[in-house]
Amino acid sequence: MDALPAFRGVNEEGEAVWVDATHDYSLDVIGGMMNDDAVLDDDGMIVVTEATPMPGYHANIRLMNDDFLSNIPESITIPTPANPLRRWA
Repeated sequence: MDALPAFRGVNEEGEAVWVDATHDYSLDVIGGMMNDDAVLDDDGMIVVTEATPMPGYHANIRLMNDDFLSNIPESITIPTPANPLRRWA
């Protein structure tokens, strides 16, 4: 939440929360993602190889106009994935 302050707000209890949709954007918070799935034995009971996490924290952001780009810090990378895991409707 510290990295994307333009996408957060405060709820009734005074807690920081994601604001996941406005007229300017839609935000789909994913969190951590894995490079590879865990591999289990033939019985599916024992982990043979652990899943490996990707670095960083992940979210999908759909900007409705380019004006909102100025609210995103330069330290945040927003690549267009070649093989997205989630798609916008």
